[in-house]
Amino acid sequence: MAHNKEIRIAIVDDNLHAAETLEYVLKKRGVATQVFPSCEKLLESHPEYDAYITDTDLGHDMNGFDCAKEIRARDPNAVIVGISLISESEGDVAKKESELREIYRRLGADDFVNRTDGSGVIAARVLELLAGR
Repeated sequence: MAHNKEIRIAIVDDNLHAAETLEYVLKKRGVATQVFPSCEKLLESHPEYDAYITDTDLGHDMNGFDCAKEIRARDPNAVIVGISLISESEGDVAKKESELREIYRRLGADDFVNRTDGSGVIAARVLELLAGR
């Protein structure tokens, strides 16, 4: 990825507060971001981003899995990372993370990050994946 090119990341999340927190962390790192409340809104915008972060549970017709698959079909070079909140109340967190990571990767995404890891970890992972391109 060229160093003089501004990095652009789309955040697809119907939880506005969580999306704005992640957006703030990315902007502090010099990244241009845009938040979309649904995958449908993202796709309507004819997106051209370097990376996409999509929540698994979007509460719309398209969930995060559908979104990742559609983004990959439209943009084979973009970084795609799925996120979701997995808490200990759901049982084995590591197992659930591994299952979601595998589903996302089968659909063409690059990785999955548990939202409980924090916005800083999510941002760092996306930027790490972009740096490797």
